[in-house]
Amino acid sequence: DENGLYLATDLKLGNLWDPLFAMASRPGEENFALAFNGWSDGISPWDFNVESEYWATGYVGYLYTDRPIYRPGQTVYFKGIVRADDDARYTVPQDFQVQVRISDPQGKELFKKEVSLSDMGTFYDEMKLGDEAALGTYSLEMQAPRYDFYASTTFLVAEYRKPEYQVQVTTDRPAYLSGDTINVTVEATYYFGGPVADAPVHWSVLSNDYTFFYRCPAGQSCPWYNFDDAEWRWYYEEGLGGYGQLLAEGDTRTDAGGRATFRVPANIAEKVQSQNFTIEASVTDLSGQQVSNRTAAVVHKGEFYVGLAPRGYLSRVGEEKEIDLITVGWESEPVAGVPLTVIFMERHWYSVRERAADGYYYWNWTVEDIPVFTTTVTTGSDGKAVAAFAPPRAGSYRVRAIGRDSHENEIRASTYFWVWGGEEYVPWRQESNNRISLVADKREYQVGDVAEILVPSPYSGTVYALVTIERGHIMESEVRQFQSNSEVVRVPIGPEDVPNIFVSVLIVQGSEQSPDGIASFRMGLIKLPVSVKAKELAIQLTPDKDMAKGEHYGPRQKATYDILVTDATGKPVEAELSLRLADLAVLALADEPGPTMLEAFWRSRGLGVRTSTPLLVALERYTREVQRGGGKGGGGGEEAGLVRTRFADTAFWAPAVRTGKDGRAQVTVELPDNLTTWRMQARGITADTLVGRSDVDVLSTLDLLVRPVLPRFFVVGDRAEIATIVHNNTANPLEVEVELAVEGLALEGASTRTVSVPAGEQVRVGWPVTVKPVSQVKVRMTARGGGFADAREDTLPVYRFSTPEVVATAGRLAAPGQRQETVVLPRVFDPTQGELVVQVDGSLTASTQDALKYLEHYPYECTEQTVSRFLPNVLTYQILKEMGLARPELEQHLSQLVGIALQRLYNY
Repeated sequence: DENGLYLATDLKLGNLWDPLFAMASRPGEENFALAFNGWSDGISPWDFNVESEYWATGYVGYLYTDRPIYRPGQTVYFKGIVRADDDARYTVPQDFQVQVRISDPQGKELFKKEVSLSDMGTFYDEMKLGDEAALGTYSLEMQAPRYDFYASTTFLVAEYRKPEYQVQVTTDRPAYLSGDTINVTVEATYYFGGPVADAPVHWSVLSNDYTFFYRCPAGQSCPWYNFDDAEWRWYYEEGLGGYGQLLAEGDTRTDAGGRATFRVPANIAEKVQSQNFTIEASVTDLSGQQVSNRTAAVVHKGEFYVGLAPRGYLSRVGEEKEIDLITVGWESEPVAGVPLTVIFMERHWYSVRERAADGYYYWNWTVEDIPVFTTTVTTGSDGKAVAAFAPPRAGSYRVRAIGRDSHENEIRASTYFWVWGGEEYVPWRQESNNRISLVADKREYQVGDVAEILVPSPYSGTVYALVTIERGHIMESEVRQFQSNSEVVRVPIGPEDVPNIFVSVLIVQGSEQSPDGIASFRMGLIKLPVSVKAKELAIQLTPDKDMAKGEHYGPRQKATYDILVTDATGKPVEAELSLRLADLAVLALADEPGPTMLEAFWRSRGLGVRTSTPLLVALERYTREVQRGGGKGGGGGEEAGLVRTRFADTAFWAPAVRTGKDGRAQVTVELPDNLTTWRMQARGITADTLVGRSDVDVLSTLDLLVRPVLPRFFVVGDRAEIATIVHNNTANPLEVEVELAVEGLALEGASTRTVSVPAGEQVRVGWPVTVKPVSQVKVRMTARGGGFADAREDTLPVYRFSTPEVVATAGRLAAPGQRQETVVLPRVFDPTQGELVVQVDGSLTASTQDALKYLEHYPYECTEQTVSRFLPNVLTYQILKEMGLARPELEQHLSQLVGIALQRLYNY
């Protein structure tokens, strides 16, 4: 159109990874242009820390069982829900059938059934487990291959012993100030009532960092306050997983009432921020059964928290920017009369393109927060205050608030906002890639909001940008003209945008607008979460007896539950529910698998749009990086991120290259990943038999490289040491991080080492490994240091000390009887090196029939695989006819397989 934008609405795409080309005009014409969807290096969703969904299907399903765990002999009840999914626009499928299967831990199929959906898009069924059911994790699946639909869940089968009692761990207060003492009570009671008396108790206390989360008062709408000062508090401590460091542990016993108490000092003076104490207790009764539980208590550094929230993360130059401040207590209650010092700081990015050792130029930057305005405010009776500032220039700003409690503990927090507009060029941070960081004015949006997106462009002057709203597909698109390098894009949020959308901005600066005459581009991509609260039901269940009043039921008594279902606005709605009543002791043994229903259907969506541009591979892009000066070649910078896997002995062979009348010709060779000296040899002859030969050498290397020390192959069970030799070809010593990643090998020790490699020297790094029973192993060795990097991946075969041997025998029994066959095994053998399989068939025909399951057709097959299944199926069908065997089901199945194969061969 007039904006140079073309939208193809009838183009059917299957897999976004399939190659796709777009061409404008014809080769050789003035306006010829070519695009390829593979030209997306550095601008894919994951480069922006955005999840992708290039594989989305048209249906979403959800499966669940009545309990997460069962014993053999019990009945498993399950339910499924299916929805047609058009990029988060759901409908109930019509005339839709699914195949439901249940498999045991060994993969044995126990249940298989075709079911139809109700008018609500649901189904339900049950399966009784056998008394000797295998223990472990079972798989419950539903699929409709015709629609490329699949969903699954799991449940456990165990010979479990239900816990007979429960343990509660409580503290005398939910929160403490540093220096207080925590009083802990452990109470053990049986599920059937009564205390677990005089039982041993082992307790432990762990500590990890605590992040304060503000709870907005009911009925109010609160901004997104930030209560942290991230850079000020940056540090790292190792600990025990997500629970932090072990502080203390001890032993005690329960009293006659099943209670035990102990005290824990809450001293976190040496910690930088507040801590979360995890207190765990394990109680063992006379039966030897041990039951554990835990609780958590927060130990705060100060008596209150300071929160900041800009009124929108974007502002215009010269307009007053207001910052909401709040001081709250540990339970989010307001704290009044707190004086706060508020400092507005302008963030200055100093970006410079510097030449690296490889001869290329890369962006480096430093950042400085420069105070430009300081004020003092005091929070009111509601704990709130407002600070304002009119930024004179576009750019990024940081605001910090500092206060002190009665113990002189300093409490601080900070937040950011961005300013756009004005005539001045804003020196945004620049990086050595084609990405820019878009900034949204909110963290989450409600339907009806208008999102504002700041575009921090590196270009001065007028440029054009392709702005698209995306998710599973392109929802909206337009070409925008940007007059400055701090523009704002506004996006209205509608119901169709739940649960999230993506905004993509691709800015192009043509060669005529560029100071150096070279075209370039920058792309930004941001995810906008949209609240899913409107998609959540409120379900109330009210029994006819009130437990809070001490009322209870007895065996065989009836309990009545009142149910109320409303939407997010409180309006009653029609709904289909499944109700379950289960033993809490059993439910305590296993967590519910998988996501909740809200998470499954209204989960955050990944991006299903792939963006590419030929400017990524244009020669001018590389010319810009080297035009300030030549390099010595080689490289090794971490920017490339290359893993060397393409190795060859002959990199190029062209047996008939002709020179023209001017005696000239030209060939282009792409070198493999070998780091070596390559020799080009030319042997020539003319029509009148003039001959000649010439050799020339070229070097392919890196400033930092890894050289693997590996055998040609492995044998299962081998214990070996594999190694890499790290070469430093620079003039300076390097601290190098060497990493090993393996598949098929058991690695002993740490996979990452740090070594010092002197200038021009090399260091050997070795790892002991044991070979697993696999067919091949992969070894990837990576080295990084000093801005250089190299990675190499090798695949090696794995052999076994065994020889396949098949022995068959046949015979005929004229009358009922027995026949004994002896299988002689070697006197000494290693069962991990092979296996023994004995198969007995009533006839050769029966043997052939059992083998047909290996001749099923699968969705993706090449011609060779199709024919390999086609011919045996045809011959089997022919044998059945010749022998006069009546197998209607088998004949029908064979006819279907043959028909599938023929259709695929026709399509090839």
